[in-house]
Amino acid sequence: LSTGASWGEAARLKAENIIHNRVTFVKTKTNKPRTVPISEAVAKMIADNKRGFLFPDAGYPRFRRTMKAIKPDLPTGQATHALRHSFATHFMINGG
Repeated sequence: LSTGASWGEAARLKAENIIHNRVTFVKTKTNKPRTVPISEAVAKMIADNKRGFLFPDAGYPRFRRTMKAIKPDLPTGQATHALRHSFATHFMINGG
């Protein structure tokens, strides 16, 4: 949520893609790498994962169950899109 990543981008995210409170998504839907800042709190949470995938057990069904548990009122089939849109809006408002 802190990065505006799509589900697929987050599932492919590796610890090596996080440097100095910035995350770089290498494989994106536009085929262009994208780097966004992350908070110190998020960086600290993932600091223990020195190498490899951050979410090795990530699967779309698990993601959907988690999203329903956290925010059940998100539009069906639109959860990821709604969250990415919110991220992009706040990112640009804050000087993106």
